[in-house]
Amino acid sequence: MYDSILNYLLNHYCSLDQLVESSPCNAEEIDAWINAGCLPDHSYCIDTTGAIHSFFGAFSAPDIAISAVAPECRYFNPSHVEKLQALCTATKDLEQLSGLLMQTFFDNYTDTLSKLKAGQFGMHDYIDAQGRTQPAITELLNSEWQYYLQGVYGLCTRTTSTPEIAIKEASIRKINFLTNDLNKTILDSIDKQELRSAVADLDRVSAAFAPHEYPRSSRYKYIDQVRELYSL
Repeated sequence: MYDSILNYLLNHYCSLDQLVESSPCNAEEIDAWINAGCLPDHSYCIDTTGAIHSFFGAFSAPDIAISAVAPECRYFNPSHVEKLQALCTATKDLEQLSGLLMQTFFDNYTDTLSKLKAGQFGMHDYIDAQGRTQPAITELLNSEWQYYLQGVYGLCTRTTSTPEIAIKEASIRKINFLTNDLNKTILDSIDKQELRSAVADLDRVSAAFAPHEYPRSSRYKYIDQVRELYSL
């Protein structure tokens, strides 16, 4: 299992050294962007004992030669390369840039929910059927922004784009809405088509997930399991 997790990280993520090689920034500058709230943090890291850490928790290394594992190695979503290239051309100071990036995230997230008609499928507390935002959306957006900065969406979406993040949240809400939290056994043809569409949208934006995390992942629960449960 441990080797398969390492292979997953090597094939799907960029180490800090790889980010430095692929972008105009050095390691200190990358950390400065992260600390200023302009760039998401790593999604995985390996500590000096070989344990692999992520949003899901820690996975301890077996009895292997720890020298074979890069000490305290951090892994980032590959989309960081493009993000860093954009950041390195920015002219605003860090505080201004962080605020601008956050507002852009909020606007794009809200726009995506409106396009998905999310208010009709379980998100009416945040946006109504006509696409008008509700006061409660502020708390949702702030929470999603923090998850984004913490590197959580670098783990569970393909490219961490704001539309992907919004699609993921709206699709899961829609799946739960249509199936009564996966407890509804029979769906009419219209609801089943809507469910099929929501699962396809979620599949399109979701990461594969590391082998040890897949059984607890949204991919397992809301894509693979739902397709089996409802014969999609």
